[in-house]
Amino acid sequence: MKIQQLRHFLFVVKEGGFRAAAERANRSQAALSASIKELEKTLGQRLFESGNKATLTPFGETCLPKIEQFLTTYKALEDDLKASASGDKGKIRIASVPSLVTKLLPSVLVEYAKKHPDIEIVLIDDNSVGVANRLLAGEVDLALGNCISIDQADIDFTPLISDPIGVVCLNSNSLNQLKNQSEKQQNRSR
Repeated sequence: MKIQQLRHFLFVVKEGGFRAAAERANRSQAALSASIKELEKTLGQRLFESGNKATLTPFGETCLPKIEQFLTTYKALEDDLKASASGDKGKIRIASVPSLVTKLLPSVLVEYAKKHPDIEIVLIDDNSVGVANRLLAGEVDLALGNCISIDQADIDFTPLISDPIGVVCLNSNSLNQLKNQSEKQQNRSR
C-alpha cells in the first residue's frame, strides 16, 4: 500500500466521486481510478460498489475509519518531524550556574518561550565545574557559566556579560581607613 493510494481513497469518499477526487488530487480521473484499483488489488477486496463508484462496499466501510486514523497519525508525524527539523519544535537542555538561573535567565526564557512555544526548555542549575562537565558529557545543549577554563577545541565560548569585580567596603569601615592611610604614605614617598 502506498500513502498516496490511501489519500486517493479518502478523496473519493469525501468528494463523493472520482471526478471531484481527481481534481482535488491534481490527477486525471484515469490515474486516480488506477490508484484505487491498485489499492483494491493489494487489499484483495473492492472498496467501492460496482456501477456507483462513490458508494463504499461493506469492506470499504470497515477500512474507512482505519485509513482516516492512519492518515491523521501520519500527518501528525510528518508535521512533528518537519517542525523538529526546522527548529520549531523540540527540546533545549541548558545547564547554568545558580546566579544566572535566578537573575538573568527568567526574563530571557519568558521571551524565548513566547516566540517558540513548541520548544521545551529543560533547565539544570549546577556549579561552574558541573555545568562544564554536563556540556562535555553531552547531557546539555548549552552551558551558561564560566567555561573558559575548558581546554577543548570543539567548545565555542561566547561571553554574555562582563562583571566588574572588586573589593567594596563602606567609607566608615576601619579597613577602608587603613587603605587610605597606606595610600597617603605611598604618595609621600614618591
